[in-house]
Amino acid sequence: TSCGLRDGLYGGLLDAADDRRVILPSAVELLIQDVLEQDAQRIVVAAEEAGRALPEAGYEVADASGEIVAIAELAWPGPKVCVLTNQQAESEAALRKLGWTIFMTDKLADSEQFLALLPQRIE
Repeated sequence: TSCGLRDGLYGGLLDAADDRRVILPSAVELLIQDVLEQDAQRIVVAAEEAGRALPEAGYEVADASGEIVAIAELAWPGPKVCVLTNQQAESEAALRKLGWTIFMTDKLADSEQFLALLPQRIE
């Protein structure tokens, strides 16, 4: 088969393949598909624009025994920073007990302070 392609036995089959370009979505576009709340989507974009690491969406936080005690809309597990929606607010005490820094999507007024807590994006 490779000889046939090289020798032109299959016409312009390779030429047609070269003309098709696949455009893949960016990491931010893929992440935003998993984030339903608009305020949280804006946080993802702000992190990207500031050159910060992207979060994990729908992150399950477990205690020392492995029991899931909370689900954060957005989370950066390394520095233990997360963003909760109003519906996830009841998890705030459990997360603080585990050492997480918590921000609420609708009350994130100081984005500079928040972004400063996030790790730099690694290229």
